[in-house]
Amino acid sequence: METFWQDVRYGIRMLAKSPGFTAVAVLTLALGIGANTAIFSVVNAVLLRPLPYKGAGQLVHVWGKFEKLGIPVNSISDPEWWELKDSSQSFSELAAFVPDDGVNLTSADSRPVRVTEGDATSSLFSILGVQPQLGRTFTAEEDQPGKSHVVLLSDSLWRSAFGSDPNVIGKIVHLDGTGYTVVGVLPPGFQFEGAHEVWNPLGLDRAKPQGRGSHYLSVLGRLKPGVTLVQASLEMNRFAAQLAREHPDYVPYGPDAGWGVFLVALQEQIVGKVRPALLVLLGAVGFVLLIACVNIANLLLARASTREREIAIRAALGAGKRRIVSQLLTESVLLALVGGGFGLMLSYWGVDALRALSPGNLPRVTEIGLNGTVLGFTLGLSLFTGLVFGLVPALHIAGANFQDCLKEGGRGTSGGLGGRRLRNALVVSEIALALVLLVGAGLMVRSFRRLLEVDPGFQTRNVLTMQLSLPEATYKDGTPVYSFYRQLLERVKNLPGVEAAGAVSNLPLDDSNNSGSVFLQDTPVTGLQRFMNYPFLEVDLRMATPGYFDAMRIPVVRGRLFTEADNENAPLVAIVDTDFAQRLWPGQDPIGKQVAINAIPNSNPPQPRWRTVVGVVAHVKNRTLDFEGREQAYFPQPQVFFNVRTMNLTVRTGLDASSLAGTVREQVAALDRDLPIYEVSTMQQRLDTSVAQPRLNLVLLAAFAMLALVLAGVGIYGVMAYSVTQRTHEIGIRMALGAQHEDVMKLVITQGLKLAVLGVGIGLVASLGVTRFMSSLLFGVQATDPVTFAVVALALTGIALAACYVPARRAMRVNPIVALRYE
Repeated sequence: METFWQDVRYGIRMLAKSPGFTAVAVLTLALGIGANTAIFSVVNAVLLRPLPYKGAGQLVHVWGKFEKLGIPVNSISDPEWWELKDSSQSFSELAAFVPDDGVNLTSADSRPVRVTEGDATSSLFSILGVQPQLGRTFTAEEDQPGKSHVVLLSDSLWRSAFGSDPNVIGKIVHLDGTGYTVVGVLPPGFQFEGAHEVWNPLGLDRAKPQGRGSHYLSVLGRLKPGVTLVQASLEMNRFAAQLAREHPDYVPYGPDAGWGVFLVALQEQIVGKVRPALLVLLGAVGFVLLIACVNIANLLLARASTREREIAIRAALGAGKRRIVSQLLTESVLLALVGGGFGLMLSYWGVDALRALSPGNLPRVTEIGLNGTVLGFTLGLSLFTGLVFGLVPALHIAGANFQDCLKEGGRGTSGGLGGRRLRNALVVSEIALALVLLVGAGLMVRSFRRLLEVDPGFQTRNVLTMQLSLPEATYKDGTPVYSFYRQLLERVKNLPGVEAAGAVSNLPLDDSNNSGSVFLQDTPVTGLQRFMNYPFLEVDLRMATPGYFDAMRIPVVRGRLFTEADNENAPLVAIVDTDFAQRLWPGQDPIGKQVAINAIPNSNPPQPRWRTVVGVVAHVKNRTLDFEGREQAYFPQPQVFFNVRTMNLTVRTGLDASSLAGTVREQVAALDRDLPIYEVSTMQQRLDTSVAQPRLNLVLLAAFAMLALVLAGVGIYGVMAYSVTQRTHEIGIRMALGAQHEDVMKLVITQGLKLAVLGVGIGLVASLGVTRFMSSLLFGVQATDPVTFAVVALALTGIALAACYVPARRAMRVNPIVALRYE
């Protein structure tokens, strides 16, 4: 132990004697370790830490699917839920819930606000192991039809809307005009399937379930002890087959629809989509740290030339090679620990920046931080880093011929052939690592550019959007709903600067799966599913008002748009998109064709309510820019059989769109002062939000690649500058024998170019394998894109040559007379 502390004290003195070297090494390591710590804090919070629920590893999502209808993931219907509960042997408990509904909340203590609501069976909170901080959760008796007028508040809503009132239990709040009694307040930080602010009992009616085709329930299950996910999945396959046998008249259960039930672990459900991007970023910062280690190793080798006589004397006095290696490793570990300390400080700001930049769909973002696990990772990484960059130089120096070092004028080992080869090998590896990162960044740049070039099917500029939801208690049927939206749109259209205004049930780029079945007539397409003896197609459904297509500038390809004449008393009409028309009526005029979304009431057998296609519009990106989406159909809001109370207002203006928000709010308040407006944004902001995740991936990967490029450039420069210093005597002899300045520059540049070409070649081969892991993050470009590979290779070679230029210029200015006396 005494020997260890002697090494530590001596190492501190040696580092203090070389403040320039120490500062450069610490800064380099701080950047590498800090970046790794920041990214690991995200990976730890999102991917590694168990979910904050009781026995989270046994929690699974139960999903349906209609693969041959293009629906790989689907919710569960009422009847399927009850049948699953009755027959399943794999689950100790099941819960159903309907997430992400929005409701208007009013109480005696607060103004109306729009809140996110979740409806759940009473078993949900017991499955998750959640205990409220105040009150209780739902009881089974309250989770019954007509008895489910109780509510749980989130901690954030309790604090913001009720001032953390400890006496909130028992108070009455109104959700969309209906009274609910507050029975509990959930604990701080609790989130499940989104940031729900209120939870209500679902109150499913077993005696009067909704139709088998109404899939709207999400289902969570807890596996019984000893039951694996594979075993439970096999049971779900048998369950799906059993439903198909018991309900042969329900056509979607048939083999042509690809009906099935499958399970997904809750952890995978929450983080599965972001795992590839996080792992790629973690690999990228690992490469940055490796490059930093190579740089420090080269610095240590260069520094060894000034310490060879000191080390030789220590060896002559009896220090063995193990003792020398121990001393040198102690110094490198001290450097790494100091660099890790500064890196931890940098990561503190980096984590804050990552939280601020993270897109809204990044799960568990509130859990990201510097905790014990992250601090342990930083310490371990610092120790490992110190060993990595210190071991090779230490072994190289300890293996030197110290007798040569003690001779007057001895060149030592670090400046010899072996030292040059080692430094050159390190530089080659540096260039190769940097090229892999640069190729990855280049692919992300090209991918993101392709994404932004995608035509969304509408124009985002100067469009204001906001959402309204009319409470059922006030707007009981369709007539007052239609009247409200007509009056509001008329008022908005007359505002100064407004060019067009309309409303739609779901905006483009909202990443929602709002689909439905459309029945068809007169289509030559074979292989479509059939129901009620009619073929049907699963499409994206949108309810729209006149003015919506003009406000969004969605191009009209054929026919006309909706008008005020297409009201609840007019003949039924529809508009379809170009994909719909091309698939169903290829080579035909779609205008005048017949489609339907529901049946005539009380008809036996049920008959579709046919409506006439009056227009064809461009295909719109309803979910994300990189997702083509289904065919699309639009119907006038007053002509649908269900009452559409929630609509998105769209206002096109020649002014700054956001400047109209206050004026539009005033028009809403003039019609209904108790109606909250929410999700106010411009369409450009929505577009930016939809590409936030790939943009963040691009920014981080590009930043790491640029850091790697700088480190690699510095490394090349350092090696070449040291090489020129070591070869000053040789250069003097060459110039004395007649070599010209250009010959000397060529000598140095050629040496650097060989290293660069070798490093680029190795990097290209490595990139071919590594970038394949990025395939899921790319859009419109292959992971082996030759253009990216070629441009990056040429750019890195050029930068390597630029790094060689300054040492080459220095070599040109060598005075032969001085050089010949150099040693």
